[in-house]
Amino acid sequence: KNYNIYNFFSEIVHPEDMDCALKEFEDHINNITSIYKSEFRMKISDGNYIWVSCRGKALRNSAGDAVKLAGSVTDITDRKNSENKIKFMAYHDALTELPNRTFFINKLKDQLEEAKQKNLEGAIFFIDLDNFKNINDTMGHDYGDKLLTYLAKQLKALMNENDSVCRLGGDEFILLHPNVQEAEVDEYAKK
Repeated sequence: KNYNIYNFFSEIVHPEDMDCALKEFEDHINNITSIYKSEFRMKISDGNYIWVSCRGKALRNSAGDAVKLAGSVTDITDRKNSENKIKFMAYHDALTELPNRTFFINKLKDQLEEAKQKNLEGAIFFIDLDNFKNINDTMGHDYGDKLLTYLAKQLKALMNENDSVCRLGGDEFILLHPNVQEAEVDEYAKK
């Protein structure tokens, strides 16, 4: 192992990306992969991180040992930000930024499996606003949107750490409250 390379990696690669970035580098140096390809966050001169895509190929001596790496480093921060936004929007409601129905169904499946394995109980609360249509009709959709956003914040503030609250659509919300005994459900509902 060349200490300088590892020292260099530890100085510029984001700690969360270090293991993957090093593995991809080592895989290429050790001839496991024919081309070096890696995406990770890299520290720049102002101390912030940008996403980069590194591609290259090791130049080897007659013994097959890597002596140089020729390639390119490309800033892909904008692409990564777009990908993250798309991922976020796939599982979140655009108005309230709460998780959406798709997220809820996935979370519920996971919680039901865990409850089955560990013999746990939980609760699901379906919440909708009475006469919400009247609010939209009399005060306008902008006001209705503000009310839904406010409600989303209030629900998030009341939740426990393991809870999930999701917007199903319109004025319908669903709250998943895992690992709760039946006797505690009424008190939580009142809250």
